[in-house]
Amino acid sequence: MACGGAWWASLLVRSLAFLGVWYVLTRGELSSLPYGLPVSVAAAVIHGRLAPASGRVGWLDLAMVVPRFLQLIFLGGADVAIRALRPRLPINPGFLEHTLPDPGSRYGVATSYILSLQPGTLVVRFQENGLLLHAINLDSPVLWLTHQDTNDRLKRALLQETGANDRI
Repeated sequence: MACGGAWWASLLVRSLAFLGVWYVLTRGELSSLPYGLPVSVAAAVIHGRLAPASGRVGWLDLAMVVPRFLQLIFLGGADVAIRALRPRLPINPGFLEHTLPDPGSRYGVATSYILSLQPGTLVVRFQENGLLLHAINLDSPVLWLTHQDTNDRLKRALLQETGANDRI
């Protein structure tokens, strides 16, 4: 681990961010500062060690994922709610394999988060070539739209430059 000026600047920024979170969680209680300061620095060091070392995030592409993601959450939630209120509607639960270029990359982990947050889907496990999903309804168009629409934008946002090999 290099300890140059950039590393110290990064440590300071991360420590201040974690200290800000500590301050909010303690409702501004300054008497907790002797505990909060070392915990914030420790969290910043750990976060710095776990964060990817290279690669950029395409923030514009990432921002473009958010509206579609929110729309899919709403549609998926409505679908699950309707099925809960109308038990006679057909469901087709089952498992689905979703292929990813590198499941342990930032893109693979972000994809697993997005798919797990979709109502009616759950990432069961990471596999060598992708993700194993459980879905409440394999026939749901929302499930398929998630793969088609969101993945391309997420790939552009998270697989930039050397970021394709960043392991989490």
